[in-house]
Amino acid sequence: MSIRIGLYDFFAYTLPGILYVAILTFWLNTIGILAIDFSVLKDFSLIALFMFVGAGYITGLIFDPIAFRLIRFFIGRNRDATKAAYEKFTERHPWVNLKYEAKDWSILLRAIKSVSMEAATDVEQHNVTFIMLRNIGFAFILCFISSGVYYFVTRNLWDLGLGILFLTMAILAMWRSKIRREWFYIAVFEAFTAHFLLDNKIDQDSKSYEEGSVLTMSQQLEFVEKRIAEDIAFFTNRRNYNRTMAFRFSLFPAILSTIATIAIGIEDKTHLVWLPVVAIIASGIASILGAWQSLFANKTLWMANNSTLANLHKLQWDIDYRKADKKSPMKEEEIKSYYTKLSEIHDEAESALQQAYKT
Repeated sequence: MSIRIGLYDFFAYTLPGILYVAILTFWLNTIGILAIDFSVLKDFSLIALFMFVGAGYITGLIFDPIAFRLIRFFIGRNRDATKAAYEKFTERHPWVNLKYEAKDWSILLRAIKSVSMEAATDVEQHNVTFIMLRNIGFAFILCFISSGVYYFVTRNLWDLGLGILFLTMAILAMWRSKIRREWFYIAVFEAFTAHFLLDNKIDQDSKSYEEGSVLTMSQQLEFVEKRIAEDIAFFTNRRNYNRTMAFRFSLFPAILSTIATIAIGIEDKTHLVWLPVVAIIASGIASILGAWQSLFANKTLWMANNSTLANLHKLQWDIDYRKADKKSPMKEEEIKSYYTKLSEIHDEAESALQQAYKT
């Protein structure tokens, strides 16, 4: 059986859910309801890790509707954010004349997915981050309330300082979530408009070619070279993005595992009650991020983008080499062969993308 874990499952629900579980575990242990030996983190089994991650996912799904309803009092409703993003988009691009409204964003997103899953992923990462940050903000609010209550019990200024820190983190998380929500809606409008305009241009070029306003050979060649340049720019950006993500999610798990080990060691010496929760969160996130490459295939996509770029550059070099021969005019069959080769490169890139995302 194939199990598909998406962006929303991982970032929007699992990571915040792990934070919720860690906070709940910490406070239950602190007030004495549960007696937890945090030293067992050193020998965390795979089954225990799977159960911990599963509990985080379920907890994230349960708490997200609560966070959604409470956080909107601080950052406003999604409906208002959609209208504001649409207005900002039309102000930036007043020349765009497309017949859709702000309320149509979900249909536009579905259209983007039907055209390009990679473009849809670029758009949806903003929404995923928005959901993740609103849950993290809500979790920090819970920590702030718990720290305040605990301060009145212990009268320890460290607990008060920790509560102020949690409140600051909650405000920052909610502020950033509001920004990423706006970016998401704007990205939906921009991506749909870009694909719409590109499709119209290709259809017009094809129509003019089929109808007898036959393009000259120089115009045909110019069209192919222009598409090659656009593809090189696009796949260069994708290559750089996937390379960066592959590097980050190979390095971060090692850093988080080190932090967890240090936190457990320091807690044995200092007996600071909040260090175990740091170790729990760091260990859980590190283990999940360790599976990033196999789930989201950034390294595979990085290599696939490199291969596509190499093919595009080779095609452009072949055209440049042929154009350098001034004595022998280029024939129409040669130009068509270049266009056919470009189409094959596109098909190979799409096939590599689908293969990388298979589970």
